[in-house]
Amino acid sequence: MNLLCSSALSVSLADFAKEFLQIVGGEVELRESSNYVDGYYFRIKTECGLEYKVTLNEDSDEWVFWVVVSGIEGINAQILDDIIKNKIIRSGMRVAKVENYGKKEQTIQEYI
Repeated sequence: MNLLCSSALSVSLADFAKEFLQIVGGEVELRESSNYVDGYYFRIKTECGLEYKVTLNEDSDEWVFWVVVSGIEGINAQILDDIIKNKIIRSGMRVAKVENYGKKEQTIQEYI
């Protein structure tokens, strides 16, 4: 699942990763990869098995951060929806879900 996020509290990727970690819990690791903006991203692993890759989004000034959620195969869709709506959004972040990422039919739907 691809999410786009913005936060009034975080300007840098490191600040956003720290803020995101405080919301979802787990362990964070800085990873280097030439596939990501500035050559790195943060990986957050949670106890429930979800993994978040947190990086910068170079395609939008509105949605500054890109979060790729994996490990959702074994998670009830309602649990993930609750995490997004009741934790991440309630913290003050804006969040949008990206459907058909990277395809011509790509759509962005903001959670409200």
